[in-house]
Amino acid sequence: MKKTFSFRHVVFRFRRFTRKRYAAFASLHRLVSMGRVTQRISDLEMLKAGRKIALSGLAAAMSCSLLAAAESETPGDVGQLTIDEVLVVAERAELQSQNLRVIHRLSSAQIAALPVVAVSDLLDYLPGVDARARGAGGSQTDISLRGGTFDQVLILLNGHNITDTQTGHYSFDLPVDIDMIDHIELLTGTGMSQFGLSSFSGAINIVTKSGVHSSLHHKPDSCLQYWGAANLQAGNYGLFHPALSGGIGRRGQQDEASEWSVAGSASYNQSTGYINNTDYKICDIFLNAAVRNKTGKWNMQMASEYKGVGANSFYSLKYPDQFDATKTAFASLDWEQSWKRWTLRAAASYRAHHDRFELFRQTWKPVETPDWYTNHNYHLTQTTSAALSLKYASAIGNTTAGVELRNENILSNVLGEARTNSSGSVFVYEKNRLNVNYFLQQSVFWNSLSASVGVSGNWNSMFQNNIAWTANLAYELPCRLRFYANANQGVRLPTFTDLYYKSATQLANPELKAERAITTELGLRWADEHWQVQAAGYYRWGRNIIDWVLMPDDERWQSKNLTAVNAAGTDVQVSYRLNQWLRRVSLSYSFCTVDKRAEGFMSKYALDYLRHKFVAQVDHGIWKGLGASWNLTWQKREGEYTNRDGVVESYKPVLLFDLRLYWQYRGITVSADACNLLGTRYYDYGGIEQPGRSFRAAVKYAF
Repeated sequence: MKKTFSFRHVVFRFRRFTRKRYAAFASLHRLVSMGRVTQRISDLEMLKAGRKIALSGLAAAMSCSLLAAAESETPGDVGQLTIDEVLVVAERAELQSQNLRVIHRLSSAQIAALPVVAVSDLLDYLPGVDARARGAGGSQTDISLRGGTFDQVLILLNGHNITDTQTGHYSFDLPVDIDMIDHIELLTGTGMSQFGLSSFSGAINIVTKSGVHSSLHHKPDSCLQYWGAANLQAGNYGLFHPALSGGIGRRGQQDEASEWSVAGSASYNQSTGYINNTDYKICDIFLNAAVRNKTGKWNMQMASEYKGVGANSFYSLKYPDQFDATKTAFASLDWEQSWKRWTLRAAASYRAHHDRFELFRQTWKPVETPDWYTNHNYHLTQTTSAALSLKYASAIGNTTAGVELRNENILSNVLGEARTNSSGSVFVYEKNRLNVNYFLQQSVFWNSLSASVGVSGNWNSMFQNNIAWTANLAYELPCRLRFYANANQGVRLPTFTDLYYKSATQLANPELKAERAITTELGLRWADEHWQVQAAGYYRWGRNIIDWVLMPDDERWQSKNLTAVNAAGTDVQVSYRLNQWLRRVSLSYSFCTVDKRAEGFMSKYALDYLRHKFVAQVDHGIWKGLGASWNLTWQKREGEYTNRDGVVESYKPVLLFDLRLYWQYRGITVSADACNLLGTRYYDYGGIEQPGRSFRAAVKYAF
């Protein structure tokens, strides 16, 4: 007897993920492994994921551009974006920084559409960031946030502090090519308890691509995955920029606990310069390796950079023939192991930075030197750190405690104190200081409410003890709207340049005090499948702010503690995504005001800030694989400067218009950039002219 059976195909669709106890995954009381989610959902959730998930590389799959995905889609298909495995555990999730503040983020898809050469150029498109370049192609860029100075921003590479202790001018000597960047995170409202010293006005985290992605090509029997890219870029002003990057790895199955990955990049970037003495040569090498087995999660990275730059008027308009050559080496090792509710983390890192500054250039293109100039400036800065933290996940939240030892040393012929034995060495001065950082933080979750409080301290061999605190609160409404409020205290120690630098144009003060600030912030974030809105308002009370000032009767700039410098402002960003034809429309506006004015003196950095910044971006498809990215920026800077004729001038508003046209077919991408199409003549630093119209083209093959 024959029977006919009917089966109804039922599809469960999850459009939102939450930490509620009644959520589907939480009710299973099991570990759930997720491999694919729709592109719209994954984008929203990765933006919510915060700093710690990003540092683990779980959001690395943003390297797929929307245009490439469109090639494989059929009408009616939902765009898919493959992400690294995210483990959803049936307990309250770990507190992430995204939960308690807005994180502005540049994904790899956004980076691929921007008409830039260097990583530092990307920061121009983030709200609240002031990227002040002294030359082109990443020659040297000072990064500041929300009216702060370039010494008050913490620079992180995959979560590791690479901020330069000699001077913030070198903090963005980043030994990574732009093709290796997975995404960039702008972390505002930070304090010493989150990231330690130097995160005075915020932090910028550069996250690189890993060797393993779920979206990568792999063999099912071995789970071996690999990717690679070769890029060649050329343009006017003698631009020549070849780069190679790639990765390989093995992803473990659900019943296996072993996986490994290796990724790296190598690049060369040179230009003959847009005006006299603005040429440069930059070489970068980067390597990252990760292993996960029964002993825990291990991650290692090594990087090196050489940079030679024609430094036309970098530090003084009186001397246009300056030259700067730097070498950077960086290495780090991370380990993490979990036992039930306990998680133990350990990390160690080493950074060395060598600088040779020539006031009168003698490298590649020698110039005549006056009799009084006898030697270049040489500096070797070495920073070593080791950190240990322990986290306990309880029913109400997470309790985390940690300690870090950080040693900072400089050898120089200008900075520091006289060495007792320096015979035969160019380094006649030296200074060493030891930091002991410690913190305790408690997070609490209750329904839609998240909160955290923390206290941290720093003991420094020069500045003794400094204590800071933080308090954060966030609440999420069912309509996807999240409100947050936080208050943080920050401390920044003077750099070696602030304390000891002496030259024909500058005189440092070895009696400087540590900077202090309390920052409060209110913000909101709302997002759905197409729209994303972020807004924040802040106020910062600053005390003992360090600046270089020029008095009317003096010829040299002097470093001083200003009694009080308070800053207030707002950042607003609205973005919209529709489909492969209208990939992204974004508008952002930042406003900042500082209540301290340079009365009776001229400020070099602290009172020389961006009051207004507006950025408009449109990325859209044209026909099949052809697309375009239009970018408009307008900014108005406060402050004054003395031009080459000795006349005091105020900064003028700057309007820049950039365009990238690109065509993609399978693994080939051809692009053409036109930058500063309006031919605007402008200065990021007074009197240091920036490039006019520039054009470049690139060919990239990825597999």
